Amino acid sequence: MPKQVWVLEDPIKKNLSRDGTSKDAPDPSLKGKSPAVAATLSLLIWGVGQFYVLEIKSGFLFVLLMANFYSIPALLIIYWNFLAPFLETFHIAGSVAFMVIAAFGLSGLIFWIFNILHAYYAADKNRTKPFEGIGHPLPVMFCSLLVPGWGQLLNGQPKKAFFFLIFAVLGFTAVTVPLSISFIWPMLVTVEDRIAVEWMIVAAVVVAPFVPLIWMIGLYDAVKVVLDPVKKEPLRSRFGYAVNRIRLKGLARGILPPIKVFLMLVLFLAFTLILVYFYFPLKNYAPILRSLEKASAERRMILTPYLLDHLRRAVSPEASFRSADPLPGSPRTPPPPPR
Repeated sequence: MPKQVWVLEDPIKKNLSRDGTSKDAPDPSLKGKSPAVAATLSLLIWGVGQFYVLEIKSGFLFVLLMANFYSIPALLIIYWNFLAPFLETFHIAGSVAFMVIAAFGLSGLIFWIFNILHAYYAADKNRTKPFEGIGHPLPVMFCSLLVPGWGQLLNGQPKKAFFFLIFAVLGFTAVTVPLSISFIWPMLVTVEDRIAVEWMIVAAVVVAPFVPLIWMIGLYDAVKVVLDPVKKEPLRSRFGYAVNRIRLKGLARGILPPIKVFLMLVLFLAFTLILVYFYFPLKNYAPILRSLEKASAERRMILTPYLLDHLRRAVSPEASFRSADPLPGSPRTPPPPPR
Protein backbone atom coordinates (compact mmCIF):
# COMPACT_ATOMS: atom_id res chain seq x y z
CA MET A 1 0.00 0.00 0.00
CA PRO A 2 1.62 3.25 -1.13
CA LYS A 3 2.14 5.92 1.48
CA GLN A 4 0.30 9.20 1.13
CA VAL A 5 2.57 12.20 1.16
CA TRP A 6 1.09 15.62 2.05
CA VAL A 7 2.85 18.57 0.49
CA LEU A 8 2.45 21.80 2.40
CA GLU A 9 2.91 24.92 0.32
CA ASP A 10 4.21 28.09 1.78
CA PRO A 11 1.35 30.67 1.40
CA ILE A 12 3.89 33.43 0.97
CA LYS A 13 5.69 31.68 -1.88
CA LYS A 14 2.37 30.62 -3.42
CA ASN A 15 1.33 34.22 -3.95
CA LEU A 16 4.65 35.22 -5.45
CA SER A 17 5.09 35.53 -9.19
CA ARG A 18 8.21 34.58 -11.10
CA ASP A 19 9.87 37.93 -10.49
CA GLY A 20 9.38 37.60 -6.71
CA THR A 21 6.55 40.14 -6.34
CA SER A 22 3.24 39.32 -4.73
CA LYS A 23 0.34 38.52 -7.03
CA ASP A 24 -2.11 40.34 -4.77
CA ALA A 25 0.03 43.46 -4.45
CA PRO A 26 -0.91 46.60 -6.44
CA ASP A 27 0.72 47.20 -9.76
CA PRO A 28 3.99 49.08 -9.03
CA SER A 29 3.57 51.19 -12.18
CA LEU A 30 0.26 52.56 -10.84
CA LYS A 31 1.26 53.36 -7.25
CA GLY A 32 1.85 57.01 -8.08
CA LYS A 33 -1.43 57.55 -9.92
CA SER A 34 -3.57 60.16 -8.23
CA PRO A 35 -7.34 59.47 -7.92
CA ALA A 36 -7.92 63.23 -8.04
CA VAL A 37 -6.16 63.51 -11.41
CA ALA A 38 -8.00 60.47 -12.79
CA ALA A 39 -11.39 61.80 -11.69
CA THR A 40 -10.61 65.27 -13.04
CA LEU A 41 -9.62 63.93 -16.45
CA SER A 42 -12.79 61.84 -16.70
CA LEU A 43 -14.86 64.79 -15.49
CA LEU A 44 -13.61 66.87 -18.42
CA ILE A 45 -13.57 64.13 -21.09
CA TRP A 46 -15.09 60.72 -20.57
CA GLY A 47 -12.61 57.84 -20.47
CA VAL A 48 -9.43 59.92 -20.24
CA GLY A 49 -9.12 59.11 -16.54
CA GLN A 50 -9.35 55.43 -17.39
CA PHE A 51 -6.54 55.86 -19.94
CA TYR A 52 -4.53 57.60 -17.20
CA VAL A 53 -4.73 54.49 -14.95
CA LEU A 54 -4.10 52.18 -17.95
CA GLU A 55 -7.63 50.74 -18.13
CA ILE A 56 -7.75 50.96 -21.91
CA LYS A 57 -10.92 48.93 -22.52
CA SER A 58 -12.95 50.94 -20.02
CA GLY A 59 -11.54 54.15 -21.48
CA PHE A 60 -12.64 53.31 -25.01
CA LEU A 61 -16.07 52.26 -23.72
CA PHE A 62 -16.65 55.61 -21.97
CA VAL A 63 -15.36 57.56 -24.98
CA LEU A 64 -17.92 55.78 -27.20
CA LEU A 65 -20.68 56.42 -24.66
CA MET A 66 -19.80 60.10 -24.57
CA ALA A 67 -19.94 60.32 -28.37
CA ASN A 68 -23.37 58.65 -28.42
CA PHE A 69 -24.91 60.65 -25.60
CA TYR A 70 -23.88 63.96 -27.17
CA SER A 71 -24.38 63.24 -30.87
CA ILE A 72 -27.66 61.30 -30.97
CA PRO A 73 -29.87 63.93 -29.22
CA ALA A 74 -28.24 66.71 -31.27
CA LEU A 75 -28.90 64.89 -34.54
CA LEU A 76 -32.51 64.16 -33.57
CA ILE A 77 -33.16 67.83 -32.80
CA ILE A 78 -31.43 69.06 -35.98
CA TYR A 79 -33.31 66.65 -38.26
CA TRP A 80 -36.63 66.85 -36.40
CA ASN A 81 -38.54 68.23 -39.39
CA PHE A 82 -37.44 65.22 -41.42
CA LEU A 83 -38.20 62.67 -38.69
CA ALA A 84 -41.58 64.08 -37.59
CA PRO A 85 -43.58 62.70 -40.60
CA PHE A 86 -41.82 59.35 -40.21
CA LEU A 87 -42.85 59.16 -36.54
CA GLU A 88 -46.45 60.08 -37.38
CA THR A 89 -46.73 57.00 -39.59
CA PHE A 90 -46.13 54.90 -36.46
CA HIS A 91 -48.52 57.08 -34.39
CA ILE A 92 -45.70 58.35 -32.17
CA ALA A 93 -46.50 61.78 -30.73
CA GLY A 94 -43.90 64.50 -30.69
CA SER A 95 -44.09 64.75 -26.90
CA VAL A 96 -43.23 61.06 -26.56
CA ALA A 97 -40.22 61.44 -28.86
CA PHE A 98 -39.08 64.53 -26.98
CA MET A 99 -39.42 62.75 -23.63
CA VAL A 100 -37.31 59.89 -24.97
CA ILE A 101 -34.62 62.36 -26.06
CA ALA A 102 -34.71 64.08 -22.66
CA ALA A 103 -34.50 60.75 -20.82
CA PHE A 104 -31.59 59.72 -23.04
CA GLY A 105 -29.72 62.93 -22.25
CA LEU A 106 -30.41 62.58 -18.52
CA SER A 107 -29.11 59.02 -18.53
CA GLY A 108 -25.98 60.37 -20.22
CA LEU A 109 -25.41 62.70 -17.28
CA ILE A 110 -25.82 59.78 -14.88
CA PHE A 111 -23.22 57.80 -16.84
CA TRP A 112 -20.98 60.88 -16.65
CA ILE A 113 -21.00 60.61 -12.85
CA PHE A 114 -20.38 56.87 -13.02
CA ASN A 115 -17.45 57.49 -15.37
CA ILE A 116 -15.90 59.96 -12.89
CA LEU A 117 -16.22 57.66 -9.89
CA HIS A 118 -15.00 54.65 -11.89
CA ALA A 119 -11.79 56.52 -12.77
CA TYR A 120 -11.33 57.61 -9.14
CA TYR A 121 -11.67 54.11 -7.68
CA ALA A 122 -9.58 52.58 -10.48
CA ALA A 123 -6.67 54.79 -9.44
CA ASP A 124 -7.33 54.36 -5.72
CA LYS A 125 -7.32 50.54 -5.71
CA ASN A 126 -3.67 50.38 -6.83
CA ARG A 127 -2.35 52.64 -4.09
CA THR A 128 -0.46 51.27 -1.11
CA LYS A 129 -2.05 53.85 1.22
CA PRO A 130 -5.37 55.73 1.04
CA PHE A 131 -5.54 58.96 -0.90
CA GLU A 132 -5.65 61.91 1.53
CA GLY A 133 -6.38 64.69 -0.94
CA ILE A 134 -4.21 67.26 -2.67
CA GLY A 135 -4.04 69.56 0.38
CA HIS A 136 -4.15 72.86 -1.55
CA PRO A 137 -7.16 75.13 -0.85
CA LEU A 138 -7.03 77.26 -4.02
CA PRO A 139 -7.56 74.43 -6.57
CA VAL A 140 -10.24 72.92 -4.32
CA MET A 141 -12.09 76.22 -4.05
CA PHE A 142 -11.83 76.95 -7.79
CA CYS A 143 -12.99 73.48 -8.85
CA SER A 144 -15.90 73.49 -6.38
CA LEU A 145 -16.94 76.86 -7.75
CA LEU A 146 -17.08 75.41 -11.27
CA VAL A 147 -18.69 72.01 -10.60
CA PRO A 148 -20.25 70.92 -7.29
CA GLY A 149 -18.51 67.78 -6.04
CA TRP A 150 -15.24 68.41 -7.88
CA GLY A 151 -13.61 69.80 -4.74
CA GLN A 152 -14.70 66.74 -2.75
CA LEU A 153 -12.93 64.53 -5.29
CA LEU A 154 -9.75 66.54 -4.83
CA ASN A 155 -10.12 66.13 -1.07
CA GLY A 156 -10.40 62.33 -1.37
CA GLN A 157 -14.11 62.09 -0.49
CA PRO A 158 -15.78 60.26 -3.41
CA LYS A 159 -19.00 59.37 -1.56
CA LYS A 160 -19.64 62.99 -0.65
CA ALA A 161 -18.68 64.01 -4.19
CA PHE A 162 -21.38 61.70 -5.58
CA PHE A 163 -24.04 63.61 -3.62
CA PHE A 164 -22.93 67.00 -4.92
CA LEU A 165 -22.47 65.70 -8.49
CA ILE A 166 -26.13 64.66 -8.48
CA PHE A 167 -27.07 68.26 -7.73
CA ALA A 168 -24.69 69.40 -10.46
CA VAL A 169 -26.68 67.26 -12.91
CA LEU A 170 -29.96 68.70 -11.60
CA GLY A 171 -28.61 72.23 -11.95
CA PHE A 172 -27.43 71.61 -15.50
CA THR A 173 -30.84 70.17 -16.37
CA ALA A 174 -32.68 73.09 -14.76
CA VAL A 175 -30.66 75.54 -16.87
CA THR A 176 -30.72 73.72 -20.20
CA VAL A 177 -34.42 72.79 -20.21
CA PRO A 178 -35.78 76.39 -20.41
CA LEU A 179 -33.11 77.30 -22.99
CA SER A 180 -33.90 74.31 -25.21
CA ILE A 181 -37.66 74.93 -25.00
CA SER A 182 -37.35 78.08 -27.14
CA PHE A 183 -35.96 75.96 -29.99
CA ILE A 184 -38.27 72.98 -29.53
CA TRP A 185 -41.53 74.85 -28.91
CA PRO A 186 -42.24 75.71 -32.58
CA MET A 187 -41.98 72.00 -33.43
CA LEU A 188 -44.84 71.08 -31.06
CA VAL A 189 -48.29 71.11 -32.61
CA THR A 190 -50.76 69.32 -30.33
CA VAL A 191 -51.92 70.48 -26.93
CA GLU A 192 -50.69 67.27 -25.30
CA ASP A 193 -47.17 67.90 -26.55
CA ARG A 194 -47.12 71.43 -25.17
CA ILE A 195 -48.49 70.43 -21.78
CA ALA A 196 -45.86 67.68 -21.48
CA VAL A 197 -43.09 70.17 -22.24
CA GLU A 198 -44.57 72.74 -19.87
CA TRP A 199 -44.42 70.18 -17.05
CA MET A 200 -40.69 69.94 -17.71
CA ILE A 201 -40.42 73.73 -17.42
CA VAL A 202 -42.29 73.69 -14.11
CA ALA A 203 -40.00 70.95 -12.75
CA ALA A 204 -36.93 72.96 -13.78
CA VAL A 205 -38.29 76.10 -12.10
CA VAL A 206 -39.00 74.19 -8.88
CA VAL A 207 -35.51 72.67 -8.77
CA ALA A 208 -33.65 75.85 -9.77
CA PRO A 209 -33.77 77.67 -6.36
CA PHE A 210 -32.15 74.73 -4.57
CA VAL A 211 -29.20 74.49 -6.96
CA PRO A 212 -27.34 77.68 -5.85
CA LEU A 213 -27.89 76.73 -2.21
CA ILE A 214 -26.36 73.26 -2.64
CA TRP A 215 -23.62 74.85 -4.75
CA MET A 216 -22.61 77.15 -1.88
CA ILE A 217 -22.81 74.32 0.65
CA GLY A 218 -20.51 72.20 -1.53
CA LEU A 219 -18.04 75.06 -1.87
CA TYR A 220 -18.06 75.71 1.87
CA ASP A 221 -17.66 72.01 2.69
CA ALA A 222 -14.75 71.49 0.27
CA VAL A 223 -12.80 74.49 1.57
CA LYS A 224 -13.55 73.61 5.20
CA VAL A 225 -12.27 70.03 4.75
CA VAL A 226 -9.08 71.01 2.94
CA LEU A 227 -8.25 73.47 5.74
CA ASP A 228 -9.12 71.03 8.53
CA PRO A 229 -8.22 67.39 7.70
CA VAL A 230 -10.08 66.21 10.84
CA LYS A 231 -13.31 66.82 8.89
CA LYS A 232 -12.45 63.77 6.77
CA GLU A 233 -12.79 61.47 9.76
CA PRO A 234 -15.99 59.38 10.12
CA LEU A 235 -18.89 61.00 11.92
CA ARG A 236 -18.52 58.69 14.90
CA SER A 237 -14.87 59.65 15.39
CA ARG A 238 -15.64 63.35 15.04
CA PHE A 239 -18.39 63.01 17.65
CA GLY A 240 -15.87 61.42 20.00
CA TYR A 241 -13.46 64.30 19.40
CA ALA A 242 -16.23 66.78 20.22
CA VAL A 243 -17.08 64.99 23.48
CA ASN A 244 -13.42 64.98 24.53
CA ARG A 245 -13.09 68.66 23.64
CA ILE A 246 -16.11 69.49 25.82
CA ARG A 247 -14.63 67.51 28.71
CA LEU A 248 -11.32 69.35 28.48
CA LYS A 249 -12.48 72.90 27.71
CA GLY A 250 -16.02 73.03 28.99
CA LEU A 251 -19.35 73.42 27.20
CA ALA A 252 -18.96 77.02 25.96
CA ARG A 253 -15.31 76.86 24.90
CA GLY A 254 -15.72 73.37 23.44
CA ILE A 255 -18.76 74.02 21.22
CA LEU A 256 -18.83 77.69 20.23
CA PRO A 257 -15.39 78.07 18.52
CA PRO A 258 -15.87 75.17 16.03
CA ILE A 259 -19.32 76.34 14.96
CA LYS A 260 -18.74 80.10 14.92
CA VAL A 261 -18.42 80.17 11.11
CA PHE A 262 -21.68 78.26 10.78
CA LEU A 263 -23.43 80.63 13.17
CA MET A 264 -22.13 83.63 11.23
CA LEU A 265 -23.48 82.12 8.00
CA VAL A 266 -26.91 81.51 9.56
CA LEU A 267 -27.05 85.09 10.89
CA PHE A 268 -26.04 86.46 7.49
CA LEU A 269 -28.80 84.48 5.74
CA ALA A 270 -31.37 85.59 8.33
CA PHE A 271 -30.33 89.23 7.97
CA THR A 272 -30.56 88.95 4.16
CA LEU A 273 -34.07 87.45 4.36
CA ILE A 274 -35.20 90.26 6.68
CA LEU A 275 -33.87 92.93 4.29
CA VAL A 276 -35.52 91.27 1.31
CA TYR A 277 -38.84 90.97 3.14
CA PHE A 278 -39.00 94.63 4.18
CA TYR A 279 -37.32 96.39 1.23
CA PHE A 280 -38.53 94.08 -1.57
CA PRO A 281 -42.08 93.05 -0.62
CA LEU A 282 -43.72 90.26 -2.55
CA LYS A 283 -46.41 92.52 -4.02
CA ASN A 284 -43.71 94.28 -6.10
CA TYR A 285 -43.30 91.06 -8.10
CA ALA A 286 -46.94 91.00 -9.19
CA PRO A 287 -46.32 93.10 -12.38
CA ILE A 288 -43.42 90.83 -13.33
CA LEU A 289 -45.57 87.75 -12.90
CA ARG A 290 -48.33 89.46 -14.91
CA SER A 291 -45.96 90.17 -17.81
CA LEU A 292 -44.68 86.59 -17.75
CA GLU A 293 -48.25 85.36 -17.72
CA LYS A 294 -49.10 87.42 -20.80
CA ALA A 295 -45.92 86.39 -22.64
CA SER A 296 -46.56 82.69 -22.00
CA ALA A 297 -50.19 83.03 -23.11
CA GLU A 298 -49.09 84.73 -26.34
CA ARG A 299 -46.89 81.70 -27.05
CA ARG A 300 -50.01 79.53 -26.73
CA MET A 301 -48.95 77.92 -23.47
CA ILE A 302 -51.63 76.42 -21.27
CA LEU A 303 -50.17 75.22 -17.99
CA THR A 304 -47.66 78.03 -17.41
CA PRO A 305 -50.15 80.97 -17.52
CA TYR A 306 -52.46 79.06 -15.20
CA LEU A 307 -49.72 78.51 -12.62
CA LEU A 308 -48.42 82.08 -12.93
CA ASP A 309 -51.91 83.43 -12.38
CA HIS A 310 -52.31 81.43 -9.16
CA LEU A 311 -48.85 82.48 -8.01
CA ARG A 312 -49.63 86.14 -8.71
CA ARG A 313 -52.87 85.90 -6.75
CA ALA A 314 -51.01 84.33 -3.83
CA VAL A 315 -48.28 87.01 -3.89
CA SER A 316 -50.60 89.99 -4.23
CA PRO A 317 -54.35 89.27 -4.04
CA GLU A 318 -55.34 92.92 -4.45
CA ALA A 319 -53.30 93.27 -7.67
CA SER A 320 -55.31 90.54 -9.41
CA PHE A 321 -58.50 92.60 -9.04
CA ARG A 322 -56.93 95.86 -10.22
CA SER A 323 -55.46 94.41 -13.44
CA ALA A 324 -57.73 95.49 -16.26
CA ASP A 325 -55.80 94.15 -19.27
CA PRO A 326 -57.03 90.65 -20.11
CA LEU A 327 -54.77 87.92 -21.39
CA PRO A 328 -54.72 87.13 -25.11
CA GLY A 329 -57.61 84.88 -25.97
CA SER A 330 -59.55 85.54 -22.74
CA PRO A 331 -63.06 87.06 -22.97
CA ARG A 332 -63.14 90.77 -22.35
CA THR A 333 -65.48 92.03 -19.63
CA PRO A 334 -67.86 94.80 -20.78
CA PRO A 335 -67.38 98.22 -19.19
CA PRO A 336 -69.79 99.18 -16.43
CA PRO A 337 -72.88 101.11 -17.55
CA PRO A 338 -72.83 104.87 -16.98
CA ARG A 339 -74.71 106.19 -14.03
